[in-house]
Amino acid sequence: MATSTAIRVGVGRYEFEAAGLVVPVSNGPVYELPVAQVPCTICLEVENTHQSVALTAFGLEARDHSNGEWWEVLGGTDWQDTTIPLLACASDDPTTLASGQKVHIWLDCRVPTSLRLSACAASEGQLAIRGTMQEL
Repeated sequence: MATSTAIRVGVGRYEFEAAGLVVPVSNGPVYELPVAQVPCTICLEVENTHQSVALTAFGLEARDHSNGEWWEVLGGTDWQDTTIPLLACASDDPTTLASGQKVHIWLDCRVPTSLRLSACAASEGQLAIRGTMQEL
């Protein structure tokens, strides 16, 4: 699983990017977001960079402290339910993201120590993640 360091680009604003993230055949972690328990808004662009493989699942996992277990916060049909306090909006359903397509996700994060994205595909795929984090 990949992680990246957020680069400060302004007061309380950070950018991050990771390419070539391997999407496993069975659901598993692909990227840990640089949150560190800072209340923030996260804007993500998730791109399926594989030439022919669509995603079959996509989730957001959290843990409550640095040694805590990971648990799924968003997955399945949750991505279209903006009544969930953590999800501000999603431009499309990331669980079936087709090859070469992008989805944009805005998250309102106030509590978790760590967040990570999980995904899977029918055969091994690849993702690129780009985003910003704005402290609240």
